[in-house]
Amino acid sequence: MSLLVLPPEIRLQIYALLPEFRSSPHASIRVTSSSTQIPALCRTSRLLRQETLPLYAQSATFAIELTAGLDPQRLVSQELRGWLNALGPYGLARLSRLNFSRHWELSRPSRGQHHVGFYVFLIRDLTGLGAQASRRWQMNVGTYPIVKDLSGMRLQSVQLLERSVIARLQREDALADASRDPKVTIEAHGQQDFTRADFEYVIAAMDVIARHPFSTFEPQEEAKQRQLVAFEKMREELAAL
Repeated sequence: MSLLVLPPEIRLQIYALLPEFRSSPHASIRVTSSSTQIPALCRTSRLLRQETLPLYAQSATFAIELTAGLDPQRLVSQELRGWLNALGPYGLARLSRLNFSRHWELSRPSRGQHHVGFYVFLIRDLTGLGAQASRRWQMNVGTYPIVKDLSGMRLQSVQLLERSVIARLQREDALADASRDPKVTIEAHGQQDFTRADFEYVIAAMDVIARHPFSTFEPQEEAKQRQLVAFEKMREELAAL
């Protein structure tokens, strides 16, 4: 019996049993410039693509490792283009876990400091059906290898990043909701789907944070004023994005 002769509800139950469409909190898919592959079943036919790509996008955690000297628009339009095109509108609409990571740009890193960085983890619950599915993004930020690195205002930096990204997502969705109902407030709406423009914003915002690493070796009193000036500059650069 062909899979296509089964009712759509039965097909969806079958898809959910396949390992490539079952989520795992301990595994992630690293996105690179050559990440264009999607599960074979998604490439079988147009119908199966429409039915399975959302399941794949919803079940996977996609990890995007950013590097220094990047241009957000170029990264999205060229290096991530293959991956975004492979997902297509059906997959993009169901993205539910995105993990961005970036090293700080240290002018003279000491031994082992090349791997000191921070991350942005975006997650939302899409287990509901239709309008019942939550579209609100939850966001976690942190530093590594120390989860909450208080040295040199690093934790404050990523918290500033968190506020900026959430404000961006809320503002975008508030504008969309306001076009339908002018009484809708930012607090009342759910988050919209993650767009290519959102990818560019998150990458650009993380670049701003990465370029202000805050030294951990200066005496606190000597560094305090410089840190406050740099922090204010970060705030201004984020507001200008």
